[in-house]
Amino acid sequence: MRSVLRISLIYFILLIVGVNCDDVIVAINENVTVTPNEAGTFYTVSMKENNHDFEAGVQVLLPLFKIVDANIEPTISFVSSSFQYSVLKTKEETSSYIFYATQSFDYETQPSQYLFNVQLNLNYTPSLTRGVLNPDWKDCALVEINLIDYNDELPEFKETEYYVSINETAKKGEFIVQILATDLDAEDKILEHSLLTSAYASQILEIESDTGNIYVSADNAFDYDTVNPIFVQVRATDKVGHTATVPLTINLIDVNNKAPTISVGDPINVDENQQPGTALNSSITASDMDTTAELSAEIDWDASYVMKNSRRLDMDNDTISQQVKFLD
Repeated sequence: MRSVLRISLIYFILLIVGVNCDDVIVAINENVTVTPNEAGTFYTVSMKENNHDFEAGVQVLLPLFKIVDANIEPTISFVSSSFQYSVLKTKEETSSYIFYATQSFDYETQPSQYLFNVQLNLNYTPSLTRGVLNPDWKDCALVEINLIDYNDELPEFKETEYYVSINETAKKGEFIVQILATDLDAEDKILEHSLLTSAYASQILEIESDTGNIYVSADNAFDYDTVNPIFVQVRATDKVGHTATVPLTINLIDVNNKAPTISVGDPINVDENQQPGTALNSSITASDMDTTAELSAEIDWDASYVMKNSRRLDMDNDTISQQVKFLD
């Protein structure tokens, strides 16, 4: 007789430990022999995690019994709160049982080992001349299922997006941020990290493959006034090619690192013998690209000079300096 067992995981999974079989009836009558399981013996099988190939199943040989009485028909029941079962029988005489997983077993998030009790019940169909119905005729076996881990998990980042701020004057080799992914598969403890960027960003940023540390890769890499912020994608790849990506936004902090510019309009004409405090008709403007700049203006007398009869006269001439320093 061949029996086919289908195993269904229920949502609440309990790992059963220490399930014991009773050594029960060895002989039911002169025509029936039941072979009890040896104490401490397990029937062990292995199956891939998340195996959706139901038709392949997992075959387990359970030499529980040998029956020669046509009036005795074995049925299978189970002692385990971890599983639900259904049993299909065939007419072939065999003590092999095929287990089919009808719901996935996940090595990373569920127990990697399951233990349950298969119990054989002998239902005796009595004739007029021999035998009686005895519900205690039974035998049992412990079955252990071990899940095989394989690389089926995707890399994951802790956040769905990342932001970081750095000074626009950051130097080559300066650390920016760590964007590190993880993977539940045992062989993917170390993932490969890379940057998906524009041509511009690829010239000023670099990432360590194993750590996810991102650094400035060039001098004078950033300019708050021309490109800000900078957007990149960080990609993690595991050993079998599964990938995950996450966006990173780099915001630049404006630093006052640029000189102001000054613009002077037409030459200033002034009549001689003007009184102090007389406003001159002038147009002088100054600007600075840095948002943190605070501008002020004054006359740089050391760099100033006058022209007299097509000759340049510097301010180190006391007579000249006294004549022009009425300006303010």
